[in-house]
Amino acid sequence: MIHFNSLDFLLLCSLALLLIRAFGEARRKTVLLSFCGLFTIVATNEFVFVALLLFSIVYWRIGHVLRGEGKGRRVLLWGALGLLWSLAVLSSRYDWMQEVGERLIGAAPVLGTLRLRSFIVVWSSRVGVSFLALRLTCYLVDATFQRGRLSLMDFLLYLFYFPAFIAGPVDRPAGFVAKIDSWSSATWRDLGEGFERFVGGLFKKFVLADLISSYTIAELSAGDTGVIELWLGLFAYSLYIYWDFSGYTDIALGVGRCIGLQLPENFDRPYSKSNLTDFWNSWHMSFSFWLRDYVFAPTNLAIGRRWLLPPMFAAVPALLLTMLLCGLWHGYAAGFLIWGMHHGVGLSSHRIYQRWIQNRLGRKRYRQLSKRRAYQRLGQLVTFIYVSVGWCWFVWPVDRALVGLARMVGLN
Repeated sequence: MIHFNSLDFLLLCSLALLLIRAFGEARRKTVLLSFCGLFTIVATNEFVFVALLLFSIVYWRIGHVLRGEGKGRRVLLWGALGLLWSLAVLSSRYDWMQEVGERLIGAAPVLGTLRLRSFIVVWSSRVGVSFLALRLTCYLVDATFQRGRLSLMDFLLYLFYFPAFIAGPVDRPAGFVAKIDSWSSATWRDLGEGFERFVGGLFKKFVLADLISSYTIAELSAGDTGVIELWLGLFAYSLYIYWDFSGYTDIALGVGRCIGLQLPENFDRPYSKSNLTDFWNSWHMSFSFWLRDYVFAPTNLAIGRRWLLPPMFAAVPALLLTMLLCGLWHGYAAGFLIWGMHHGVGLSSHRIYQRWIQNRLGRKRYRQLSKRRAYQRLGQLVTFIYVSVGWCWFVWPVDRALVGLARMVGLN
């Protein structure tokens, strides 16, 4: 797998920048797509790249069919989405995939000579697969509702755009194509700001995150560590995952800026927010907005219509389902599902609390209260602690998380 501080990536970025500027507007898309393919091969291997390419072309054709008329379009959509999400989720089950691969190689040794084992190892690392699933879902849903039309080249650029291939941010098809169509050469200001963002991302990811990584709960024993050390390790992990992930995003945004393309922002000081709703509106924003638009909104509407519930009551099961799916997207393990439910319960509780206090105080007095510094600081502290506690389920297996949490609150 390619690393963003590696010579390979820096060389790829430098060559892409030079050749995109050298070939001009006429060949710009072709050059960029070539480097996207080259990056995907370096990040995975040639077999995974061919599989992803063929898979993507099939879904491009499905999108064209979905734009047609007929009652079978919804069936085709849900079938395609089901296959897509099964692929994204099952690819995280390395043990399952490895077992199947070993059996296939045992039954047909020729598959070993075709590097099937290497294919499974790289594929199961989910390099780009889960984010590819998000982009393909955007494309299929937009195609069903007749939103825009993508050429094959634009579609492949949208899927394999190399700065955002591994971990986003996730742009919408129409928005990305609009940027490609209006793409102009990067100015010296773009180059300067892009390089500054790139270096800042490297510093976050490979200095700050690496410096604190050995002090996080991921490196601590849940049952033998002192209470204070566990809390400090928990807060250290909160900083680590933010610096690591936002550092990656800054690298991707910086590279895009250098070649003249602006990706959407993905983080907006999430730990400074005073409630969980604002936290999710500023943490991994492209994915949060994807969940809001493609999962929460239609689910909330469907529940409200099905059981004739007001938006307030329909939102709670919709939030729980959305965050459960969010946890499942991160990995096929009980801890990820509990982490998703942890945030689903938190978001639902905040929505209920907000409605209750508005009814009790009135909107005017509630707005005045929410602007008070002491109220905001208390909200920031509670939100940061709640989010940090959720990382226990994200990092530790369920049994270790239960032991660690019990120890942190003095029950063990």
